[in-house]
Amino acid sequence: MKCVICKLIFVAAILSLTACSSAGPSSQGRTLTGELDGAAAAFFDDLAAQGVSAQAYYTLFVPENTVNRRHIVRFRSALERALRKTSVRANLQFNASADRVFFLSEHKPEGWTTPQGGRTASHELARQFKNGTAAGWTALHAFWGQVNRLLIGDASWIQDLPDSIRADLSHPLTYVLRVSVWLDATPDAATAVHEITFDFVEVGKERTLFSKSYPLVLTFPLP
Repeated sequence: MKCVICKLIFVAAILSLTACSSAGPSSQGRTLTGELDGAAAAFFDDLAAQGVSAQAYYTLFVPENTVNRRHIVRFRSALERALRKTSVRANLQFNASADRVFFLSEHKPEGWTTPQGGRTASHELARQFKNGTAAGWTALHAFWGQVNRLLIGDASWIQDLPDSIRADLSHPLTYVLRVSVWLDATPDAATAVHEITFDFVEVGKERTLFSKSYPLVLTFPLP
């Protein structure tokens, strides 16, 4: 009941702000890029106040079905742009490449033959992760849980890896940012009030270190 009341208060506040500004130029100027820039900046300011490992690397996970297929490419592109622009506020480095997350470089060992279809199991994991599936989420944490245990135990094995992978391991992935969006209200045909939630999660342990939601007001619904 408390959560429901909080959400009603949240929506009422946003609708109040929307009504106050509906006649002004701001309502006409709302863009996905601008709204995501603002939400991301607020999140990293709040995250910096909590304290995280400086210069650590993180990647992005958008759960499937969070955003309608018609908008997902545009949404993800604008979100990645916002993360690159604002994560410096918390001294974090963004790794946007699902392939790099799973060490899928262009390096091919001597005698390597690409399997029929050109897709390996690791490439499939990267695809699942990029698509935001439950399998992709599980694979990310299982993969990095093992890598981190190896790094703690004996790092000498790294010397036998290709240069590209050793370069990636010198900047290990520490966190994953899970971003979800909900549609709260559509007070009129040109206003869609959303709630965007950022969950900052420790890779390998799946421990949420910080989570916060922000308003996202657009002229169209994302879900």
